[in-house]
Amino acid sequence: MENLEEGCLHDFHADPLCVSARTAKSRPSTAMWKWISTLGLVFWMSTSASAALAETIVVTGSSGIIDNKDGSCSISEAIKNANADDNKMHPDCAAGKGTDTIVLSRDVKLETDVDKADGRNGTPSISSSIILEGGGFTLQRADLICTLDGVIQSNEFRLLHI
Repeated sequence: MENLEEGCLHDFHADPLCVSARTAKSRPSTAMWKWISTLGLVFWMSTSASAALAETIVVTGSSGIIDNKDGSCSISEAIKNANADDNKMHPDCAAGKGTDTIVLSRDVKLETDVDKADGRNGTPSISSSIILEGGGFTLQRADLICTLDGVIQSNEFRLLHI
């Protein structure tokens, strides 16, 4: 049972303990505020720096075909540009820069294996830090039949290789 009397807190089961109203609120010290402010500034600077070293590459093409003259950015062109930071290999897409975000703006159907260097892949191998945002759109094989029966067929390939 506790009773507050003249700025002192009394516990009737133990010795009286006097606590001033100022210390009872447990406010952070000036040093604590400086530490919190410094920590917040460092966090803000690190997130701002990483955001400045990234690019958003929007996929506007509906296939994985690489065609530098079709005016649309395919998923394959986007991955190649993201892998090759600051080197715009495919002019239909933005150049990559750091951890890039590739955004699908439509459904993408892969018709063939584009990259055979690392097996049969519907897109080039991902060799950099990439965020892939589907936004409700799909990335799939054009021919959904994939039997994996040991017989190599053109419609049997990985969608992504990381």
